[in-house]
Amino acid sequence: MKVIRKSIVPLLLFILVFAAELPSISYWAVQYHYVVPDALSRVSNAFTVMYSRDPHLAAIGFVWNPLPSLLELVPLLFWPWWPELAADGVSGMLLTALFAGAGALLLYRTFRASGVSRAFTGLWVLCFAFHPFIYMYGANGMSEGFFTYFLLLSVVGVGAWFHENNMKSILGLGLGLACCFLIRYEAVPLAAAVAAAVLLGSLKRSDPLRKNYLRMEGTAILTLTPFVYAVVLWLWFNFAIQGNAFYFLNSNYSNIGQSVNLSDYFSELQTNKWEILYFITERSLPFLPPLGVILLFRLLTRRLFSREVLALLLMVVSVPVLQFYLLNKGNSYGWLRFFYYPFPIAVAWAGFEWSWLGKKWRPWFGAVLTLSIVVSGVSVYNYMNVPRLSPEEHAMLHFQENDLYKEMSLSRAISADLSSRLAKEPKSLVLLDSYGTAEILTTIRYPKQLVITSDRDFLAFIEDPAKADYILVPRNEGKSRQNELNVRFPQLFANGMEGWKLERDYDQQWRLYKKTSAN
Repeated sequence: MKVIRKSIVPLLLFILVFAAELPSISYWAVQYHYVVPDALSRVSNAFTVMYSRDPHLAAIGFVWNPLPSLLELVPLLFWPWWPELAADGVSGMLLTALFAGAGALLLYRTFRASGVSRAFTGLWVLCFAFHPFIYMYGANGMSEGFFTYFLLLSVVGVGAWFHENNMKSILGLGLGLACCFLIRYEAVPLAAAVAAAVLLGSLKRSDPLRKNYLRMEGTAILTLTPFVYAVVLWLWFNFAIQGNAFYFLNSNYSNIGQSVNLSDYFSELQTNKWEILYFITERSLPFLPPLGVILLFRLLTRRLFSREVLALLLMVVSVPVLQFYLLNKGNSYGWLRFFYYPFPIAVAWAGFEWSWLGKKWRPWFGAVLTLSIVVSGVSVYNYMNVPRLSPEEHAMLHFQENDLYKEMSLSRAISADLSSRLAKEPKSLVLLDSYGTAEILTTIRYPKQLVITSDRDFLAFIEDPAKADYILVPRNEGKSRQNELNVRFPQLFANGMEGWKLERDYDQQWRLYKKTSAN
């Protein structure tokens, strides 16, 4: 009976957290057809692999890290029977909900294995899962929903290494870091910090120098080999297919390419390092209470200056250091989600802190940590309602009031119009760049009549657009300047070009040109 209870409780917890995400998915995606553009872009990448005019695995793209889109291929198999999997980004949302449940399950097992009482284990896990940020990103299909699980897995691996020096923890840690890189590039500084933390945990004062060195060498190899392998593979695929190993980093579609559209505020921020530091601190603060509790109890028990604390702090500051560099270079939008990492790191670490505390301190630690998670949640929710501090999350909570929702509605109207035209012209082709058109690509009824960026003959169509019957081009401003059609034909939107007539203007934001018979 005990064995059954031990297995059924975490399973029920997983189901509870997953099921709790479904109402938000239904509200955003099914009822109002709202999905975060970055999340829909990943769904669009997966969609083009299977349903585009030129289906092939490389159509997944080489800007976004590939793992979220690779995972989304599975639910998209059912797209012909459930179009909303692509059109409303439901495939990505369901997966992040599953990962939210998996994260709760991982934390439950970690806390129980560390000796945390059932009461505090339940409180910590539920407070974490329903923390506004964690809950929102468990329902919106964004890469943070995937990343959080593997971040937790990595931190748990480090803690277990300090706690038990068991090689099994290193194997899970290595897998976690590799998957982190395949989801987000923040994994690079995180991997460096984790490797340093693991090496700290490998040192033993009682062992001779050579034995310590050999242990550190073996541990480093086990920790970093999967991560390095993932990085090398990604560089190789970029080189082999795009002809540039760093295409993901410096192409027109990359983060650096898009950063030319940063507001004047971020441009001015570059020149003031103290202002950057304030910017990072302000956005990190609501995620720091659990870390503060861990450090407080370390101080109270006179264990503040230790390898464990140094390892924890290395992981916590790794991504903020990257953000400092990117903001200083003018290559970051400074979204709130870039600063949430200390929160899951501290919560995942908390179970090990419990095991290292004396019994008289544990109830106090459990209660104060629970309070800190709640305080963090309330603080983050308040941030989410302030556009200056949290523009993306504010847009999700108040999506019907923002321009982005209007743009998405316009894209759906364009898709409906194109679908109507293509239904009458089954042999016609529409040339468009995939950049900024995820909503169109995933909602159109005839995706095989679109010539898009991932098609292997896309550049041939750009060189000779007359191979297509229609051209869809956005207004040449803002991010749309990176659109390949605007790069090649900068006056196309405003003035058209010879051999093409304006077929339709969509709210002065997009224009559809049709090839004339003389072309």
